[in-house]
Amino acid sequence: MNGPLGPSATSALLERHGVRTTKALGQHFLVDPNIVRRIVEVAGV
Repeated sequence: MNGPLGPSATSALLERHGVRTTKALGQHFLVDPNIVRRIVEVAGV
């Protein structure tokens, strides 16, 4: 993945891998690799 995915591309990717989201569960998916790196940095993981 070279960059963040838009909402429809994210949905298509999740569907392709058999992942179903449930809006009622408030599920959120990080798709921006820079944000993921920053969270890991701050968490000290």
